[in-house]
Amino acid sequence: MTQRAIKAFLEGRKLTSQAADLLEGKLAQEPEDEHSRFTLLGYYCKRAVWKRVDRERLMNHELWFIRNKPDHPELRFAIGHLVACSDSDLYDLGKAAWLEHVHEGCTDVAILMNAARFFSLWDSEMAMRLVERARVIEPSNRQLLRRSAHIHDLVILRNPDDTWLRRTYEVRKQLAEAEPDDLDQLVKFAEVALRCGDFSAARVAAQKVLEDKSSESQSIRSEAHSILGRIYLREGDLKAARVELLNCGANSEYELENEFVAIGEREIVCEHLWRSLPAWKFGRIQLLLWIFQLRLGGSPTLKRTWLLSYGIGGYAGQ
Repeated sequence: MTQRAIKAFLEGRKLTSQAADLLEGKLAQEPEDEHSRFTLLGYYCKRAVWKRVDRERLMNHELWFIRNKPDHPELRFAIGHLVACSDSDLYDLGKAAWLEHVHEGCTDVAILMNAARFFSLWDSEMAMRLVERARVIEPSNRQLLRRSAHIHDLVILRNPDDTWLRRTYEVRKQLAEAEPDDLDQLVKFAEVALRCGDFSAARVAAQKVLEDKSSESQSIRSEAHSILGRIYLREGDLKAARVELLNCGANSEYELENEFVAIGEREIVCEHLWRSLPAWKFGRIQLLLWIFQLRLGGSPTLKRTWLLSYGIGGYAGQ
């Protein structure tokens, strides 16, 4: 969102109910007042999780933008429908409003992409059709390719069937080839390639990430080490996989660690977690709990918890 929209949205988080009612009255007289609408979006977003009536009011403001300004740049960051559409009837209202715009004759890329963002969490196939239509209109637009990759990522996160996984692989491969110096895109392609069984492509991409010394992102480098470690495990090279685990650092997503635990390799996981302790404050509690469980022969599932979130856990790096 633009700074102006963000400011209005945050103002809405602090509104009283009386102030919100005044803004609603103002909008009845001045419906084009976008600042008031963004302010009310912030107000209702804070309350909509708990109250149906606030979800309805939230969707009403989303619908105003969809019906009157479907190409509005702020709809790229639509927040309201993420909450309001938890009610199927409110989702249907938004869907119907967008379908009026994205008929076969629509060639406005901004409208197609705003609609795709609306559908991306609720109807992945529809979202992808809209993105592909936009790509036909602007084939060299790299942002559209990134959006396609993002939607595919969302799908395989929720429902990783082979068809979507293969489709994600192809899109991620295109993006990695189009942006060979973008390490984030490379490591994401390596992850999908690994899941698809293309160990060669995954290895090349992960090694390229690690060979590039320009990035200081510990999370990207950690993921590259994790991918290489999982490849080595599948190839039966435990020694090389252990080295990659210890190189993952403290900023791990724990895929490789869980694979070691699954085959009974608890000691190397304990050593890795122990080395990670200095990078965390409160997060150390979670790491020590896992170490204790592993030492007792347990098989905990390692994953990000609230203790290992950057804000609460106090991650300071290594």
